[in-house]
Amino acid sequence: MIDAPTMEEDARYFSPVHRGENYRKFLGRIHLAFNPKNYLEIGFRKGASLALSQAPTVAVDPNPMLPADFLDTHPHVQTVIKTSDDFFADCDVKELMGGAVDFAFLDGLHHAEALLRDFANTERVAAPDSVFVLHDCIPTDLGMTRRNPRDAFEHARNGIEWAGDVWKIIPILRKYRPNLKMCFLDAPPTGLVLVTDLDPSSTVIFDRFNEFAEEMDRLDLGAIGVADYVAGLGVRPTTSVQLRSDI
Repeated sequence: MIDAPTMEEDARYFSPVHRGENYRKFLGRIHLAFNPKNYLEIGFRKGASLALSQAPTVAVDPNPMLPADFLDTHPHVQTVIKTSDDFFADCDVKELMGGAVDFAFLDGLHHAEALLRDFANTERVAAPDSVFVLHDCIPTDLGMTRRNPRDAFEHARNGIEWAGDVWKIIPILRKYRPNLKMCFLDAPPTGLVLVTDLDPSSTVIFDRFNEFAEEMDRLDLGAIGVADYVAGLGVRPTTSVQLRSDI
């Protein structure tokens, strides 16, 4: 259930907090229900979400902080210590994955243009029936959308949650990639977006990337209104998703 903002919270800057399953719990359910052939994670940091995978896995992060014994206890995981841009430029991703990417969790640099590149690059090496999950695209206060976590900010419930401005890719994908099926979920703290019906042959993001980046730069969540942005997505409770039939 999604509550209304409290009387003290201006709807321009706040939307109700997400009250569904924690995003890692929901990711775990996807792994179990989907049983992917392989798994790609962009931005694995300390490995909390990475540890959910039982499939052959490639994990990309330029500055990981995995526990010392993580790879010993997760021998199916191969880490690539690069930025995602370098990973896609330097590596034969399908060869590393043993085929097209089946399931991907995109949680890298919290900048809209970086996530848009990660999406396009991953889709190119995926299959039409692959499953992508995007993190941090459903912010619930304006403060968490600052570009840098160290920047000064206002209109935040706390200073802990940081989503960056990756929410901006959602209007772009909805406008220019209407074929994509996107399901928006109330997974705390910053939401999840489940993306299916992919098109690995699409080049529109590559062909018009600079145009899209400029369009994203002009988007202003304070002007749109956080509550209006979130309401316009049709956010669903995580518990309403029947993974075996909805994926």
